[in-house]
Amino acid sequence: MIKYSMNELTTARWPFDKDVEYYAQRGVPAITAQRMKLEPFGVDKGLRLLKDAGLRVAAYQTSGQFTLNDQDRWPKQIDEFKRDMETAVKLGTGLLIFQTGPGEGLSYEETEPRFVEVLERLLPEAQGLGVRLAVEHNSALRVDLGYLGTLHNALDLADKVDSPYLTVCLEMNNAWFERGLYDNIRDRIGRIGVVQIDDFKAGTTTTPSRVPLGDGIIPIERIVNAVLETGYDGYFDIEVLGPHVEEMGYEEAIRRCQAYLERLGPAS
Repeated sequence: MIKYSMNELTTARWPFDKDVEYYAQRGVPAITAQRMKLEPFGVDKGLRLLKDAGLRVAAYQTSGQFTLNDQDRWPKQIDEFKRDMETAVKLGTGLLIFQTGPGEGLSYEETEPRFVEVLERLLPEAQGLGVRLAVEHNSALRVDLGYLGTLHNALDLADKVDSPYLTVCLEMNNAWFERGLYDNIRDRIGRIGVVQIDDFKAGTTTTPSRVPLGDGIIPIERIVNAVLETGYDGYFDIEVLGPHVEEMGYEEAIRRCQAYLERLGPAS
């Protein structure tokens, strides 16, 4: 089976302790912990729970954002992000997944320099802590989450910043149909810090509205193989969520995802 982790958004309504208990019960090897679940539970208490369960932490994912059109709010948001980096270190992961936040009212060309300015304040801290940041490109329908609507744009940003501490989170549901996807995987894999793996149901008109791996139309195996052929040795992070998953139940969604990965091939 490929090297995978379970993102806590897959069990969106469960609390942190139930996630850890069930993932361990199912033999999930690693977790991507969500700030919105871990902080209410307690970081130190969560660390003990993870250790007792034998779960590795693939990544930490922040729910904080940057209001790129309102610089007055940046100092507080940057301070919160720095605490997230420190939490990632405590969790034993060197990867923090995040989204840019919105640039409402600004053009793409106006928004990006502001985000780069934010990064310039964060990257020295990331380097000092040894934490890589993984910026996630969002669905074009979710401009409230960020301005990076494609993997290609996120990779261009990483090329522009050109720091080993800024990587990209390849979000399969948002990238699988992109022009140049396989070229980008082959040529710019060094910029990709983590791959979020999920599936998409034809006819979906809302977001997020994903389905368990293999139940949709994304060519998952082809994309996974393209990534592995580059020598990538990072995690494939399962993140399936939405009304289809809620209807069938988290237990069944996880079972189907694991069964798909077992059919996919041997461990890397």
